Amino acid sequence: MRRIWLSLGGRHPDEIQDGEIVKLVDEAFHHAIVVSRLSLGEKFESLSGHPTLLSFEIVKIEKKSADIKVVGRRTLPTPVGPPVGLAVAICKWDSFDWIIEKCVELGVTSIQPLVSQNSFIKKVDEISEARQVRWQKTVESATTQSMRGSLLRIEPPMSLKDFCQKINQNPGARCLFAYEGATKTTFKQGVRKWLADSPKELWALVGSEGGFSAQEAQDLNSQGFDPVSMGEQILRVETACIALMSVIKYELS
Repeated sequence: MRRIWLSLGGRHPDEIQDGEIVKLVDEAFHHAIVVSRLSLGEKFESLSGHPTLLSFEIVKIEKKSADIKVVGRRTLPTPVGPPVGLAVAICKWDSFDWIIEKCVELGVTSIQPLVSQNSFIKKVDEISEARQVRWQKTVESATTQSMRGSLLRIEPPMSLKDFCQKINQNPGARCLFAYEGATKTTFKQGVRKWLADSPKELWALVGSEGGFSAQEAQDLNSQGFDPVSMGEQILRVETACIALMSVIKYELS
């Protein structure tokens, strides 16, 4: 059955009754009627970032809107284990968009965009509002495709220094950072050490092209962030992010 992203006017799906008529407008109308070519009497499922997924039947189509009726519902599975976040220094925009999409599919809870010495941009205010809207659209599209029951959060961009302070103020959080320099700990070993502590929140930290500077790595290490190796080869930032999240997902499941 076709799936459509539907905001439901800000309402939680559980607030909508079976048989209720909902108005389909704007992007959702365009996607369902113009792009997907759904017609009168056809059914589709809606995703809205909540575990409850609604089934609708199209009962009326007008020029710029349609009436759809709730004809069923089901609950999507909830993630296993503590929330997992990816803090990544901002890389080239296309690569960052791709990272967001794949993290949605891998069940990452949140992404923290960071500004570091080697990041693609050097100041937080260089990230436009339009760029952040684009990121949110990427999240919604990937959520629809992957049948995920919750929305990945994209946190407000911040500096690497501010992120470290934020994590250090949370006693239940654990954070490892991928480092291409000398370290004896593999990422797999680091994740298992994490899980042995029964953390309430997990974070993986990745640099952009060029990785973290020597000073940044030293500062991270001195603040209790464990450096971990991804192997002998240097990985592209997007490859490192997906590899890290895949290992975490495997260990949690």
